[in-house]
Amino acid sequence: MRACYSCPMAIAPAAAQGRVWVVDDSALERERSRGELAKRFEVTAYADGAAMLEALAQGAAPDLLVLDWEMPDMSGREVCAFVRERESASHLPILILSASAEALVGGLEVGANDYVLKPFRPEELNARVANLVALRRAHAQLVDAEQLLRTEGAVRERFIGILGHDLRQPLNTIVFSSSPLAAAAAAGAGDTSRDARVLRAALRMGRMIEEILDFTRARVGGGIPVTRSHCKLIDVVRRAVDERSERLSIIVTTEGDTSGQWDADRMAQVFGNLLGNAFEHGAPGRPVNVHVWRSAAAVEFEVQNEGTPITSEEQRSLFDPFRRGSPTSASATKSSGLGLGLFISDQIVRGHGGAMTVRSDAHGTTFAASVPHAPDRA
Repeated sequence: MRACYSCPMAIAPAAAQGRVWVVDDSALERERSRGELAKRFEVTAYADGAAMLEALAQGAAPDLLVLDWEMPDMSGREVCAFVRERESASHLPILILSASAEALVGGLEVGANDYVLKPFRPEELNARVANLVALRRAHAQLVDAEQLLRTEGAVRERFIGILGHDLRQPLNTIVFSSSPLAAAAAAGAGDTSRDARVLRAALRMGRMIEEILDFTRARVGGGIPVTRSHCKLIDVVRRAVDERSERLSIIVTTEGDTSGQWDADRMAQVFGNLLGNAFEHGAPGRPVNVHVWRSAAAVEFEVQNEGTPITSEEQRSLFDPFRRGSPTSASATKSSGLGLGLFISDQIVRGHGGAMTVRSDAHGTTFAASVPHAPDRA
């Protein structure tokens, strides 16, 4: 029968500053350690490591483990190794008690946090234990705070997605109602500028809502879904170019067969975002170059524009959500969107098993991506 020693009258002081487990095979040394620490901490004492590990396996855990290093049945090294192998106890602080300085060094090598030489001075033991218990509790508070932030963040992102979804119905009503007005105004039967502005604003709001929904899918729904079918990526590029009023300022070149398994609508969204970004932040009046070609395992493409280079610091966060440029950048004030275009484009490329990069210098800015030909290459 494993031995476990505790003293209910002394181990739980009225103002306990933490829970401490003491493991020592010597009854005299165990009682001395327990007696000193019980003045400030809630203490449980064990006569061997096996009994302590059994209690740990049952779900109980202290704020600190005070461990004798030289024990006959299970050494302090073995106990320390067992504790560090348990995920739930991997951050449990361990303080070693030993009469050998060499053993203390060995203890630190296998994961112990601190040590006290025997015979110990009570004030030193208490000071070191108090320090490790305070660090343990501070770490636990940080973990709890991080979990709370993650939970709150997930709730906010789900709320954004629900809100965007619910806004689509009234917005569709506005678009449906304003389209005949804009058509009538164009025919000379109304205020052209007013009705056209209403329709443009409604369509722009619709695009923003779709971006919010894509953001929610990427962050909460496990990624933006892609539905693949056989098509040529160059055809997707030309479709995106045709939808832009600046298409005469877009130069498209291609090399090789660009066929593959793509989600054509989603990839058109990528090119639409990249072209819009290029015209918004590029040099006025200068063309945007799009190059698409086939490599051994993927189709590559680049969208390049001239203009003020993007700093290295800005490039590191360029694909982050709600990224609209720094307040001091030349193009920051021109952005009219939510700052989700590049984030969504990057997520769509990732959904196809590819990757997107950016490079920028005095010659211009280039967004490049590589997407595998087929899903099995992703």
